[in-house]
Amino acid sequence: MDRCWKYKKGSDSFFFILMLTILLYYDIFISKGGDYVKKDLDKLFSRSIETYYFLLLIVVIIKLLGGNYFEIVYNNRTINIINDFILYWRLENVWYAITLYVNVYVVMSITTNENNNKMRKYSLLITVVAMIFQILKTKINLPPLFVLFDTIYMFVFSLLYLKINNKPIKKYNIINYIGVVLIINITQLISICIRNVPINNTHGVIVAIILNLDYLLVLIIIHKLYFYKGGKNLWDLVVYSGSQKLTSSRNLLKDLLRKSQNKTTKSKEERITNAIYIPLYILWNMFTMFVIIAIAFLNDAFIEAIFITVAFWVNKYAFGKPFHFKSVAVCFVFSSFTYYVLTRITFKTETSFFIPIFLGVTLSYVTSHFIKKNTKLYKGMSEEELHEIVVRVEDDPIVLKILKQYYCDRLTDVQISRNVNYSIDSVRKKRQNVNKKLRNS
Repeated sequence: MDRCWKYKKGSDSFFFILMLTILLYYDIFISKGGDYVKKDLDKLFSRSIETYYFLLLIVVIIKLLGGNYFEIVYNNRTINIINDFILYWRLENVWYAITLYVNVYVVMSITTNENNNKMRKYSLLITVVAMIFQILKTKINLPPLFVLFDTIYMFVFSLLYLKINNKPIKKYNIINYIGVVLIINITQLISICIRNVPINNTHGVIVAIILNLDYLLVLIIIHKLYFYKGGKNLWDLVVYSGSQKLTSSRNLLKDLLRKSQNKTTKSKEERITNAIYIPLYILWNMFTMFVIIAIAFLNDAFIEAIFITVAFWVNKYAFGKPFHFKSVAVCFVFSSFTYYVLTRITFKTETSFFIPIFLGVTLSYVTSHFIKKNTKLYKGMSEEELHEIVVRVEDDPIVLKILKQYYCDRLTDVQISRNVNYSIDSVRKKRQNVNKKLRNS
């Protein structure tokens, strides 16, 4: 497990700065305009959170089955050097103040459904009060009192904020507080469990930072998603999101059944084509995965590469169907280079689960938006693929019918002209016009 702490110089700090820059950009620019980009970022964050908890559940199952792949190594030389450096310069106080303020602000903001400068200033005041109380903890030995204070002080101060600003205390304020506190505690308890850290951490500041990193990022993103989707009731938001996932899962099962039924009606020529194509497709993907695994070992990031890959495949169609380069060779080079870069800049999973997952989701976002889309029509293509390409430039039902019969059903222009009652020249001209539009798009 020593390899877990052989950090690549600058990579972790680079990504952490990048992540915070994205969140800062979201606050300063996107929240003031740019609805299209804002919508993309919100979907990117939302899918990252969902995938994070999905993979976290899998990791917990692995842990329960006896797998210890994510524990923190306390006797590693590197971690001890980092820990000593932080303690020497008293940087733990800076980290603690930042994380405490973020925690206080997010919890109180969601509880009161307020997201403005007044709440930020009030949260800063409460953070100072909380820090003073934490100092008193070291002077007074009354553990039950401390537990009670840590559990309810943000709720009490949230209600006080509402009273000061003459706002009514409503049922959703209580529900929001319970919801966000549950999210925080569950995330931290799971992290403690799978990293083999005792509840009463006595292993240094660096361990506390590792335990706080994921939940801090998750908390900030949940806060942004909450207010983007209208706020007010966190529980309704979670239930609505869950019901959407159940509905989409049922629809996915129906689509798979429908496609399996359609496959039975395929022609003999299509079945022969699939019999040749599918094994070659599987072999090519196996070779690609072999290269990805080799790259992961080269960068000493095998588990991180798995997280990135799973996050990518789970969200492959979340932002629209991903498109490939025209050349298989270019697509292969792009994939290999992408995985090399991602496994170089990511955090180790022993430090953060969320960051490799976020990179995988981001990869699915990029491949659906910025890789050149296929615009070439060919005989033998599926009706779904034809519609997906042509719908960008043409919506005339007659033209779509002509294209389907020519490219999908492989009919001649003579046969098509009889079916649609157009001349052969008209049929050919309509098809040529669509191809011209696609070339110019």
